[in-house]
Amino acid sequence: MFFEDLTRDLAAVLESAAVAVTTIAATGRKDSALAGVDVAIDVDERAKALDVRVGRTFELPVDGVTITAKTNQRGDVSADVEARGLIAGLDVVAEKLTKEMNDATFGAKYALDAIGITADGSVGGGDAIEASAAFAIDDDTAVGAKATVTPSSGAVTEWSLAAHRRDGPTTLSAAVTDGGNTISVGWVSELDANTKAGMETKLQTGGESAKLSYSLGVAKKLQSGDTMRVVYTSHGDTDVTYTTELCEGATATACLRLASKGHHYKTGFALSMGQ
Repeated sequence: MFFEDLTRDLAAVLESAAVAVTTIAATGRKDSALAGVDVAIDVDERAKALDVRVGRTFELPVDGVTITAKTNQRGDVSADVEARGLIAGLDVVAEKLTKEMNDATFGAKYALDAIGITADGSVGGGDAIEASAAFAIDDDTAVGAKATVTPSSGAVTEWSLAAHRRDGPTTLSAAVTDGGNTISVGWVSELDANTKAGMETKLQTGGESAKLSYSLGVAKKLQSGDTMRVVYTSHGDTDVTYTTELCEGATATACLRLASKGHHYKTGFALSMGQ
């Protein structure tokens, strides 16, 4: 149990649709010559910006250690290194490693029984570290805290608190984020074996006046095996996400956002192959 797990179920239902971009991703099959190769292409809504990313993952002789070499259409080269399970419960990741190391990030996750601890930092962020801890009180109840800590000054910023409680098919969650300026309360429930519904209400108090907003969502697996999510927000936007398996190893996702203000819409599309 880690901090991000406290609201994961609710976030999965209320996640915003990936609009204004088309993404094509392909992964080489394990039994092919392209095993370990990943290719991703993003095109913006006006087809003017193209982002291409290519990666190749190599497994080292040491169990749990992998290196992924990456490049893009600009010729930038970087590497990610992952070491998982070298010490029981500990995973360490270093990403965006380059010759200059300007954008390099480092992270660690440690799980011990009912406690999950994480720490993340970056070269560009100085000595600031984002740390979190979560504690599972029992099988149905957990609490956690997250904050950005600067060891050199002792300053603590961007702190958050969260908790969830599972009661049968329903999970209740609450969070205080943005240093206490935002309070969120939500629930997600399994209506049946193929349907989930969720709602979240947020109260923001950091500005000149308090702002209250909410989101409603339903996710359903259809008889065909396809999945569909519909999310409505108090801003008047309605997101629809539809995912279908085109054939074995190929999945397509279509997204649509309908905005009540201006009566306009945005679309998005993603194709994943070789998964």
